[in-house]
Amino acid sequence: MTLEIHRFNELSSSQSRCLIIMPIYNRRHFLDQAFRSLGEQTYQDWNLVIVDDGSSDHPLDEVTRLVNGVYQSITYVKQSNAGPGAARATGQQFIEEQEFIAFFDSDDYWLPTYLETLIDRLEKVPEMDWVYCPCRRVDHESGVTLHESTFLDENSNQPLSFQKLDREQYGDIYLFKCNHELALTQLNTPIHAGFQNSIVRAKLASDIKIPDYRIGEDRYFLMAAITKGYRIGYVDRLGVIYNVHSNNLSDTNRNQSDIDKAVSVQNELCRSLADIRKLTNEPEIIAEATQQIADIRFWLISYNYLWRNGQAQEALSTMLSVLRQHPTNPKFIKTFLFCTLKFPFLKIFEKNI
Repeated sequence: MTLEIHRFNELSSSQSRCLIIMPIYNRRHFLDQAFRSLGEQTYQDWNLVIVDDGSSDHPLDEVTRLVNGVYQSITYVKQSNAGPGAARATGQQFIEEQEFIAFFDSDDYWLPTYLETLIDRLEKVPEMDWVYCPCRRVDHESGVTLHESTFLDENSNQPLSFQKLDREQYGDIYLFKCNHELALTQLNTPIHAGFQNSIVRAKLASDIKIPDYRIGEDRYFLMAAITKGYRIGYVDRLGVIYNVHSNNLSDTNRNQSDIDKAVSVQNELCRSLADIRKLTNEPEIIAEATQQIADIRFWLISYNYLWRNGQAQEALSTMLSVLRQHPTNPKFIKTFLFCTLKFPFLKIFEKNI
């Protein structure tokens, strides 16, 4: 892939301790907020690589204006559109002598002590390779908080199950003990260690290439780190404002009205789960990944997106394909039979409308 590269503030040292990788795609209107967040960081020993994934809104003009307000070395890279995973992987090519790698989503906001807090914790626990913190999910347009902390269940507001795993504690740092147990938990109830709220050691980021998925690349990257034996830890201290808006390309976006887009997102997530077979031969982990794929295809895609939105025939077809692979699952069987029996009445109802 041909890259167009522009460098700013080259007289500044590019050999900072932390490299920040920021992919953008038609995010010009978020860049002012992004640079403001970076400028407010209490930790300033960083340099930035912006990877423009084929934007059509001419972000280079805005970047050129905004870099006048910072002194750090900034590299702007433009490539043909290939998705956020491929854009982040391009950013990995610019890892040099840095010790830490952070991933910044231009539409999110890091609180001022984000970099300082997580880098300090990595320095305090040398055996920890990856550290993360909770996000607050906010509706970007209204500013209303949708979810106070990604470490809490959205319905009960109780701590998520990963916080009950065996851990070593160092002050406010929790380091997971068993990677096998962690992998199974991540597949069943994610531990919410995404790119935007994690900092990793450069050796990890250099060892594992980010896949070119358009969704799910963060989960695969995390699973690769876990199965390779890297140590994961967290700090229960809010560090990121995750802005939810209509253009989020994420399986956490709850406001998708476009069914085709929603189905596409979940299918891409299934692809990333299927590729876990490339990472491990552990039967339990592979079985859990296979079950997650089945649940996504049956409940989210077939029932929630297709059946509930009037696409009954396509829903039944997808349900049946899942059932053929999981013929003894009682919940799948019961729901499929219910929908099959209801289907003729839906067709009669549609004719009479």
